[in-house]
Amino acid sequence: MRHTNIYVIHVCKNSKLKPTDPNYCDRAWTDEDRTNVKDIPPTWKYCPECEKKGFKNPKTRKSSKTPEQIEAFKKRMAEYRRNKNADI
Repeated sequence: MRHTNIYVIHVCKNSKLKPTDPNYCDRAWTDEDRTNVKDIPPTWKYCPECEKKGFKNPKTRKSSKTPEQIEAFKKRMAEYRRNKNADI
């Protein structure tokens, strides 16, 4: 199984500010999806220009598991659920 990177459009977190605020920013950029985005487009991250101004992006955890390890975990969880439901 080959792992492919997924990219999404992000809108700067400062776009949530009022347009009259001096830190207001409405920039958008493409970045790798590390959080399986639920909002389209996500607005939880600052753009590179706002980062240069001193705004800090939250840390994101990158998964270090291989696709094989992920599949093995899914199988173990499915087995656990089957056994749990059989006990009820």
